[in-house]
Amino acid sequence: MFKIAISNQHLLKALSKLPFIGRHFCLDLRQLPDVEDEDVFFRSIDDLRLVNGTSKTTVNNRFRNIDERLVSLLNKDDRYRIHDVAVSDGITAVNLYHELASNGFDFEYQISDKFASIFYQRKNGVGLFCDTDGEVLAAQFFGMVFNRHLSRRFCLSQILGRWFASGTHELMSKKQEILLLNPSVQRLLNEKRIRFESYDVYNPDNRIRKFDIVRCMNILNPGIFDEPTLLIGLRNIINSVDANGLWIVGRTDIDSGINNATIFRKRNGNMEVMEEFGIGTEIKDLIFSIASGHQAK
Repeated sequence: MFKIAISNQHLLKALSKLPFIGRHFCLDLRQLPDVEDEDVFFRSIDDLRLVNGTSKTTVNNRFRNIDERLVSLLNKDDRYRIHDVAVSDGITAVNLYHELASNGFDFEYQISDKFASIFYQRKNGVGLFCDTDGEVLAAQFFGMVFNRHLSRRFCLSQILGRWFASGTHELMSKKQEILLLNPSVQRLLNEKRIRFESYDVYNPDNRIRKFDIVRCMNILNPGIFDEPTLLIGLRNIINSVDANGLWIVGRTDIDSGINNATIFRKRNGNMEVMEEFGIGTEIKDLIFSIASGHQAK
């Protein structure tokens, strides 16, 4: 079985309420830039998976406890440069933005994500939705959507999704860019309250300016990346945190929803623990070893 892509957002909302039938319809992803309804947005990208199987959706207010503690560590007389790394659809960045704004802080806010965009092209009559590396995430043919990461009940979608992905990803050309950011993020971008940048934390040649606050949640994960790759990301982030700056790093436990995270402060090139949530970040030892190595140099 497969899903049928439609362009009318109101029709999609109506169909989605129907039992059984509703789950077989989805929004044509080319319509995402025009979506203002968050329910439609989340429904539209819920089936989309990156090559490693991770989703582009996140949870509203997922980091509220961390945001509130972070705000308590800040001085209202200072101006802060903030970098929120790997924001997925960006809703948690909106949460932190409003937490800071409602408490009267002066700040500039940059968000980034390597895979915040997908690119649409047609090849041999098939519409292909590819990530920034050219990997095919979904294919659309005569209005039918094939995605190898859909649930088991969509077996035909899985089979054809794998076939399209295996045969065409190297031919990808970036013809139509589609930004996978929540409508509330888009509004802040349009109002120039935040900035967006496509940024790969695992690029060893990254050059990025210094920030007073850097947040990296659910991206520096040993369950997904091997240690040499993690070390590249950690060095990039540590280099981007300014003197006396704060760094929030951690991972959300999928089953419990608990945030295991640590807030560090950079002092004299080293990283000092300011606050921990849950059991703290699982890569603390790696962080200390890299920071002490920097300090030794």
